[in-house]
Amino acid sequence: MTALWIIIAIIVVIALLLWIIAEFMFKKFFVRDNPERTEEDFHKTVLKSKNPETLPRIKADGEIMKKRPYESVTITSRDGLKLQGRVFLNPNPTNDTILLVHGYKSRAYFDFGCGFDGYQKLGLNIVLVDQRAHGDSEGKYITFGVKERFDVVDWANWLVERFGADSKLLVGGMSMGCTSVLLAAGEPDFPKAIRGLIADCGFTSAGDEFRHVMKSALHIPTFPLLNIVNIISKSRAGFTADEISTVDAVKNIKIPVYFFHGEADNFVIPEFSKRNYDACSSPDKRILLVPGADHGMSYLIDEEGYAAGLEDYIGSL
Repeated sequence: MTALWIIIAIIVVIALLLWIIAEFMFKKFFVRDNPERTEEDFHKTVLKSKNPETLPRIKADGEIMKKRPYESVTITSRDGLKLQGRVFLNPNPTNDTILLVHGYKSRAYFDFGCGFDGYQKLGLNIVLVDQRAHGDSEGKYITFGVKERFDVVDWANWLVERFGADSKLLVGGMSMGCTSVLLAAGEPDFPKAIRGLIADCGFTSAGDEFRHVMKSALHIPTFPLLNIVNIISKSRAGFTADEISTVDAVKNIKIPVYFFHGEADNFVIPEFSKRNYDACSSPDKRILLVPGADHGMSYLIDEEGYAAGLEDYIGSL
């Protein structure tokens, strides 16, 4: 009998330990940073990447972009959150516009500062949005595209209303923003007026990304930890990491999509973009894999190839 109680006690201790770790993971990865990451934090991330030489360019272009005049705009999400966006009109008046969605715990000026002038040179207005639980948008929980996809659908509809269905309208995203965009484009109410998508280094599902990070970076078992995290996230944030798949969503996409990914990316592995590309039903889908580029660095490492690909792609829409 004593041995049985010892076994039960050990099981209880292990269960409590797993729950404590899962609680920590939920708060660390699913809850909005407070305070949010500073610009210096972003810069430290670059210095730790495989492409630290890109930091001076990122700093310089980010400062330039932050000085550009813009118009603040807001929409309200389907669950009542105020979402913030910024409209940067092209110096040459046009209604052709791209809406860009930043990545996980990032900011738009950091993810898109280096490509900002490139998009404007292609004759586009630029709309940068803060995802829920980021920047100036409201929200407590980050849901890795599960709820963000509906925000992107609503932003895309706003884009059509603001600039007109006859304009050349695109939606693009980086990392988690890329996943949000691809999931949104698979929704039945995604506006048909959107002519193309730009999908830079997205993942196949939140669950796939967590399993990869837990194994490669955290070196902890995914079972049963991720299962417990899913229980916590469902009860508090209303979603689980495995409830929706980007691979399934892209099967519903019929408009052109250009996928980008750095081959040296070990945070969101390039295999995820390959799988999304292979599953995508668009008759016009393209992919550029950039050798030596770390996460979100494809444009900086192969600016010529990236820019040329975008010019040809956008010109064809």
